[in-house]
Amino acid sequence: MTTARPGPSPTLTGLDVEAFTREGYVPVPDFLSDAQLRRLRGWMSEIEAWPADGDGWFQHDELGERGVVRTRTENFSPFHDGLRALLTTGALPAMAGQLLGEPAVLYKEKVNYKHPGGAGFATHQDAPAYPHLPVSVSCLLAVDDATVENGCLELAAGMHQQLLPTDDDGCVRPDITTALTFRSLPVCQPPLGMTTECRVCAVELADPVWFGRVVLTVFVGAVTVTIFGSG
Repeated sequence: MTTARPGPSPTLTGLDVEAFTREGYVPVPDFLSDAQLRRLRGWMSEIEAWPADGDGWFQHDELGERGVVRTRTENFSPFHDGLRALLTTGALPAMAGQLLGEPAVLYKEKVNYKHPGGAGFATHQDAPAYPHLPVSVSCLLAVDDATVENGCLELAAGMHQQLLPTDDDGCVRPDITTALTFRSLPVCQPPLGMTTECRVCAVELADPVWFGRVVLTVFVGAVTVTIFGSG
């Protein structure tokens, strides 16, 4: 398969890092060129079409209003040269390392496919899913336009330093959610958004007529995780 060219390397100024520390997220506009975006969209079509019984990757399908649809692909980087290069070399791990304060390595990657009529994601924090990680940085790379009208990511900024009470499904309790103030993060010229999403509150809404894809990755500090895992 085609190997990705290294992405652009935006420089995160001290102000950006300070904003990240304060708010729990930082948008990086114009991360992808038109050519890189076209190539990424092609790669998304490739892996979405992979069979469900692949040797190592994971495809998740659900029954929706229009029949069985693919909603998620996970662990694809070992099997796609281009996406592996995009997620493990160049700008993405470099920026994650800047935000973590140490070299970063890819821990987890997946693609969410949001189909017309599909359900959104309830308010949640990622930290409960990774109890063995002391800290991580998540990256959301929008492949298609995500607007307020069709259901973009919404964040409760500044809530990344605490874990909120959850319900039986692992989502933030409804009574807590109603007390939060959310910011919409529309992506019309797909930028990269890095968040401490292991702890930030996030919610995505579904739209009845829109199809969109986002690449979600989790980076961890190589030094911290090595020390933490050594017991």
